[in-house]
Amino acid sequence: MKYLQNLKLCVTVAVLAIIAVSCHKVDKIVAPTTPPQLNNFAGIYVLNQGNSGANNSVLSYFDFSTWNSWNLMNHKFTIFSLTNNINLGDTGNDAEIYGSKMFVTVTNSNIIDVMEAKTAKLIKQININQPRSIVFVGSNAFVTSYQGTVSIIDTAALTINKIITVGSYPEQMVVSNNKLYVANSGINNPPVYNNTVSVIDLAGLTVIKTITVSNVNPFSMAADTYGHVYVGCLGDNKKMLPSTVEIDNTTDAVVLLPDLNLAYGSPLVVSGDLLYYTGTDFQVSGFDCKHQTITKPEIFAQNTFGSAIAVNNDTGEVFVASALNKLIYTFDNNRQIIYQINTGINPVKVLLVKK
Repeated sequence: MKYLQNLKLCVTVAVLAIIAVSCHKVDKIVAPTTPPQLNNFAGIYVLNQGNSGANNSVLSYFDFSTWNSWNLMNHKFTIFSLTNNINLGDTGNDAEIYGSKMFVTVTNSNIIDVMEAKTAKLIKQININQPRSIVFVGSNAFVTSYQGTVSIIDTAALTINKIITVGSYPEQMVVSNNKLYVANSGINNPPVYNNTVSVIDLAGLTVIKTITVSNVNPFSMAADTYGHVYVGCLGDNKKMLPSTVEIDNTTDAVVLLPDLNLAYGSPLVVSGDLLYYTGTDFQVSGFDCKHQTITKPEIFAQNTFGSAIAVNNDTGEVFVASALNKLIYTFDNNRQIIYQINTGINPVKVLLVKK
């Protein structure tokens, strides 16, 4: 896939850039003897995308209850394969837990694997052509497809009830103000990338508007509680560099956030008043959603590329997956690294699992 090829190029550039970056480098991780601040969580899943065309996507599980005294928690590195005696598939792209189920989109295998959230036991495989990202509203799951559509799946019956046409090669989505915003990337159609966001009314389940943004290749999305929808655009790798735009969820007006400079493929994750992202310095940093300002440049002093970010909203712990180092770094709410976890190739999603 074009995105994977570009991301690999970006990571290579990151290695060179890191040499020149002046910041604190972690030489040794001293893991605590007991798991810190676990509260109601049993462990974490990590979706490792693997290499496109290699059929080597992996779903890993790390169990907090069997904590080791050094560095790594006990883990089942290929829990899906061990549990179901089949491979996850080719190019796992997104994973979400909803109720008692977990949904994993596997793009090149043209399936969504639906499994039990606590065991990874397969319940059903749903066929969708090149599924990408998934969000949930009520009893429905919404899934983007590179066919230029959003499929609506009944989460109980696990059947597709409706398909909505949006823009070309849609990627991530976000729900805000009773609307579903869909990033239309056009990523596999260079040099004619897309530069639009489709808006779906969640009451009528129809596209009510198409918004043009100020950069091409919109990819990642997030929303805060102040009415802002954030869109990370990948650019065209030539004249237009990655950037972030903001959409007002009432008026759908668009503004550029010139100080919020993203690395290529950076995730966007909102927790509380902070929007977490990977910047062009390859550090995971934060944007103050309430005051619309950048916080201090290096929230996490770590020389790595954050390919996935997850936040424990109860404790403030932040999990940063590094596609560069095949590791997850876990930070406490004082921004100190408390442990790290091995991952597979291209970790793209980290999910906290409740007990």
